[in-house]
Formats: sequence, structure tokens, C-alpha cells
Amino acid sequence: PYDQTVYCVYFDDLPAGEPAFGAAVSFERDEAAIVACTLDAAGLPWLEVIELLPSVDGLAGQLATLTKRNGGHVVIDTSGPAASLADDAERDGATVTRVGTAEHAAATVDMLDRLRRPMVSAGTPPGVRLRAHPAFTDALDAAALRTVGDRQVLARRGSAAPIAVLEAAVLAIRAAHTKPEAPVAPQIWI
Repeated sequence: PYDQTVYCVYFDDLPAGEPAFGAAVSFERDEAAIVACTLDAAGLPWLEVIELLPSVDGLAGQLATLTKRNGGHVVIDTSGPAASLADDAERDGATVTRVGTAEHAAATVDMLDRLRRPMVSAGTPPGVRLRAHPAFTDALDAAALRTVGDRQVLARRGSAAPIAVLEAAVLAIRAAHTKPEAPVAPQIWI
């Protein structure tokens, strides 16, 4: 069903702007990914694989470095295998936004709609751009969905291969469309 994704692929740099990040870990914890997302002037998300690692070792520190150096924040699904990564990344200084199953499901459907756009309406460009990377191709080929109530999310266990990079891409788009709220200074009234 994802054979039209060739139209989503680009080879240029990300558009200028503050990047947002998504981070994900495979069910077996044998793949960890960071994907960056920048929105172009029309609001179209452009995605790029930043890190694809065989474990979570060093991933929290990398997230802290990325958010400190580039601004932005990272979205992590804390209802899955990356839950511990969120705490570690925050301790290392990353700006982390936690999402749960409901937000992850909404972000998954958003990504699927963006990928399917050319298949639904001929001549319509895709609603997302993926910087050419074999991990995107492999994850799209392997991906399966699972049902959670009346929602769908990417199936970490049910997919034919690890899909952490695809999950990180889904979360990176979510990150680009949401901004963490600024901390509020405590007020003490006497």
C-alpha cells in the first residue's frame, strides 16, 4: 500500500526553520531512531533520519545535544518501549514532550493520510517529504498496523521488521505541529 511513497522522497536539505524531533525504540530494543522534521513555508513536513542505532545507548544524550543546539523539542511515546528514554533525555537536558496512545494514534493516522494522498486523489502531491534513506524504505515495507479501541497505531511487534524510524517520523511530525508550553514560574501569595 505504500508504493506511492517514491513521490515523497527528496534529496535536498531540510527547509530552514526550527527542527522538531521524534524518537522511538523498537519492541526488541534492537533499533533506536531519531528523526527531524521541519515545516516548509506551506506547512508541509520534511523528514530526515538523524540517528539509527542498534540500541538505546547514548540516545538520550544525543537528544539533549540536538534540542540544545537546534532548539525545538522531541516527542516520545511513553506508552511503548521508549518510555525510559524520555526520563533519561530530560535528565540530560533535552526538551521532551510525552505522548500516549491517543496522541500516537492521531499522529499515525495523520502520517498515513499524508502518505496516501496521491493514491486517493490522482495528481495530488504527498502531504509529507522523506529525505532519501534506506531505513524509511525498509520500515514502510515492513510496517503493519494494530488496532487500539477504534484507533490504529504502528505495530511494533506485528511488523515484519523493526519500524522505529517510521514511528520516530510519525512523532517528529507531531512535534513540528505542537510546541511545549513555557514553564510557569511559581507564585507565592502572602
